[in-house]
Amino acid sequence: MAGDLRLNGEDVLSLPALEDAARDTSPARTALDQANALLDAGKTHAAADLCVTTLRGEALAPMTAANLLMVLRAAGGVTDADAIATDFFAQLGAGVMDAHRQINLGRLMAVMGRKDDAVALLTQGLCDDPTHQAGVLTLTGILLHRGDADAAMALWQPIFAGAPEDGVIRLNLVRILAQSGFLGHARTLLDKTEPLCTQNRAEFDHVAGALRGTHAGPAQAAMTLEVFERFAPSYDKTLAKLGNLGPDAVAAMLHRLSLPAQRKLDVLDAGCGTGLCGPLLRPYARRLHGVDLSPAMLAKARAKKSYDKLSRADLGTLGTLPAGPFDLIVSSDVLVYFGDLVAVLANFARLLRPGGWVVLTVEDAGDAIAPGWSLSPSGRHKHSLAYLDAALRTVGFAAPKLTHGFDLRHEFGTPIRGLGVAAQRLAVFG
Repeated sequence: MAGDLRLNGEDVLSLPALEDAARDTSPARTALDQANALLDAGKTHAAADLCVTTLRGEALAPMTAANLLMVLRAAGGVTDADAIATDFFAQLGAGVMDAHRQINLGRLMAVMGRKDDAVALLTQGLCDDPTHQAGVLTLTGILLHRGDADAAMALWQPIFAGAPEDGVIRLNLVRILAQSGFLGHARTLLDKTEPLCTQNRAEFDHVAGALRGTHAGPAQAAMTLEVFERFAPSYDKTLAKLGNLGPDAVAAMLHRLSLPAQRKLDVLDAGCGTGLCGPLLRPYARRLHGVDLSPAMLAKARAKKSYDKLSRADLGTLGTLPAGPFDLIVSSDVLVYFGDLVAVLANFARLLRPGGWVVLTVEDAGDAIAPGWSLSPSGRHKHSLAYLDAALRTVGFAAPKLTHGFDLRHEFGTPIRGLGVAAQRLAVFG
């Protein structure tokens, strides 16, 4: 198998190519998507064959090749994958290994699961370029997985020294530490970070509420607006890197509901963000209205031209929402920014026609949780299915018609479990 893999002639370890596989529009990228779909459907032999054929074919972008190798391993082609990977890394490692190349090859090794090689390369590269944030972040994840939080925190000291007033960077590390289980380290850094968070105080208060057990943060709207106005320029790219599957889950539920994809429905995308759900909702909608709290996110959605109308709204405040009525309301990865959902779901019920549908996704809290939802150090909430069922029934929906469990995305190398729910508004309520 050695010698069969061909990489493209560009700088194969350039940062954009490594970070954003979604930029690859080659047939190989399409084959990767098809192989993933085959793997999800349990067709492992077909997935493995497609991966091998693609890896032997045209010149490949490095991240696409890496992902094909991972799918091949998951499909049972471990021997083939290891043989191809040996050649793959030999090609990438050829030439002068400056700090930039060492760091990016180390990051790619980490993606491929070769953690010892990744640590060696990243450590060497960061000696010469200690403020390379992507490299530091990758090595941090490996060290935390190995239980060495002190070493992970030490990596960030040169970055902190170069940005002594930056509370955002420090708060992100607080989240990483907390979500990796190092709550003591997270709380210590949180206390040191608090004086630096004057410009992102609402965000800080939500993270602090989760870590300190107070949950006494400001209104949800203030935190959400603060975060997403800052996040809008990189939102789509970041979610692509995290493997965001929220829109895919919505599409799967709509398909299972057998709603007519004949552009006959009045549809509200509640919390549309940059418009990631717009294209998948368009086939169902004669009128597609998107709403979001963040003007910066709405501007991104407007540029995609998927919606008939876009407007600013707070889902918890009925007077800011469009009048409706709607046949379908979709809310993908939005209700995570609310704790108690009764008021929001009641607003949805008021906007729907009798018999209309709500399709939503949340982060799954599991079952053993009271009062059915909890605030995470990420600043987002998790909700249980039992809570969603009760809240929906309280405001005039029938019991969920279907549920859909899935991995919403990956954060710090850990899958975030998602929960999708579809429910129908009762014709008569109250």
